[in-house]
Amino acid sequence: MLTPVSRVVTGTFMITDTSSPLNTHPDSHVITIIDKSVLPVAFFERDLCARTATCLGVCAENAISLDENYYPVLDEKRCTACGKCREVCPGARVDFEKLSQQSFGISDDFTFDGHCEEILVGHALDPLILEKATGGGIITALAIMLLESGEVDGCVVTRMRADKPWMGEPFIATSREEILTSAGSRYTVIPLNKTLHTIRQQEGKYAIVGLPCHNHGLRNAMAQDEVLAARIKVIIGTFCGGTLEPVVVPELLRTKNIPLDSITNFEFRGGAWPGQMRAVFKDKPPQAVHYSNYKDGAYNYLIGIYLPRRCQVCYDGSNLFADIAVGDAWTRDESGKYKYNSQSRVFVRSDTGKKIIKKAVERAVLKLNDVTQDPSYKTHRMRTQRKGLNAPLRHARWQKKGIPVPQYDRPLPHASNREKLSEILISMFLWTGQVPWLRYAITKTLTSRAMIPLIKLRLWRKKRKYLKRATSKG
Repeated sequence: MLTPVSRVVTGTFMITDTSSPLNTHPDSHVITIIDKSVLPVAFFERDLCARTATCLGVCAENAISLDENYYPVLDEKRCTACGKCREVCPGARVDFEKLSQQSFGISDDFTFDGHCEEILVGHALDPLILEKATGGGIITALAIMLLESGEVDGCVVTRMRADKPWMGEPFIATSREEILTSAGSRYTVIPLNKTLHTIRQQEGKYAIVGLPCHNHGLRNAMAQDEVLAARIKVIIGTFCGGTLEPVVVPELLRTKNIPLDSITNFEFRGGAWPGQMRAVFKDKPPQAVHYSNYKDGAYNYLIGIYLPRRCQVCYDGSNLFADIAVGDAWTRDESGKYKYNSQSRVFVRSDTGKKIIKKAVERAVLKLNDVTQDPSYKTHRMRTQRKGLNAPLRHARWQKKGIPVPQYDRPLPHASNREKLSEILISMFLWTGQVPWLRYAITKTLTSRAMIPLIKLRLWRKKRKYLKRATSKG
């Protein structure tokens, strides 16, 4: 089995990383040449790999596995060069128009929020789900309803691994209890679409809960495979500001001198809303690894140094091609207080999504308010800026420099010189994440007591901003 780090020659792909400890090929000095036109992007431009494992999920020959960082690994002895893995790969190209037509039968509208039949805000009504969920518990409640009503036989969701609780994994939940173990958010790379391999082999009806990149690959796979298209009944998506590299949890634990083998789980948003990043132990209370909560510090800082290269040029922050897209409702009122505390927003995009949401309300599974026409409702500004503006600007800038980027069919949004400069400065900070010792030094500082005054200053400035706004309007 060979590793995917590579160099490209004309018309072919050469697997040449003989120094990797993962390379167990008996003749590791031998260069194997395969036509690169049949391989997904990970095998010739590693940084473009979204690590969704869609390629693994559709490979009928079991020729693809994953390394310790969830990049695909090719077994050339099994590979038949069928090209299916390349056809479904969401890393090198996202055709927004094609996916919009396939998903909803309409043209792409070029907006950040995408096509919406309804925009709702609310929460689950089951107290246990609310206790375990990150926000409003809507995804967990919907998954349980779909299972218990017999509308699906399994739900593809995620959890932290039992053997390595600092890493995430996908699994197919088939009971309420299993769904509850998946409640909460996991902001790390997870190869969700490896489960397509099981779905192709195992009859049944399935719901899938994924990030935008997962669902790009999923829609591609459904277009190529009639079995998958027939068995996957609904796609539920989460909003995404960017995932974090798998090394994030080990490095966070290291800053607090917490041994990896001492934890049983890791919560990215544990405790009271909006939650804290914290290590979970077998015989003592959870320990936070950051002095602020998820919203006011931890994620917004760490995303600057642990954001994968492919995520840095991803345009989709609101899961444009899910039947139902769900994210936290961060909308504030004029005084700066959260208008929908501990609730989630729901973008209903398809007829399938509308039917499921209607059933959830009728069966008292969810409590939802329609905010489609609410002028105070706005998509979270930071996520819109990160993926709706900075990512396209970075994509265009890298493309001019000759740096490999995905192919998109969306136009570059208008941006002021100030916004362009801001993107460059942010990208300079993102660069520090590519240098391990520098990344760790920054992480240790961000999670230290020295940051407490800065966090308080940030919150004070935010409160003052909203107070000024309210005063000027009054």
